[in-house]
Amino acid sequence: MSLSKENLEFDETSQRELTKFLEGENAKARLQQSVHMFTDLCWDKCIGKIGNKLDRLEEQKNQLS
Repeated sequence: MSLSKENLEFDETSQRELTKFLEGENAKARLQQSVHMFTDLCWDKCIGKIGNKLDRLEEQKNQLS
């Protein structure tokens, strides 16, 4: 089956279904992007630096858990 512009025309129901699917996929991508951004932000804020021992604030956080 060859693809051409004529083969890509959808009826109204298929267009609505495709639009709804694409909106859902775009929403998932935006959510994933937000999670990634917040993970980076929190990592930089909470972890700070990686070393062989915890600093004073990290030790206090660890004792509270």
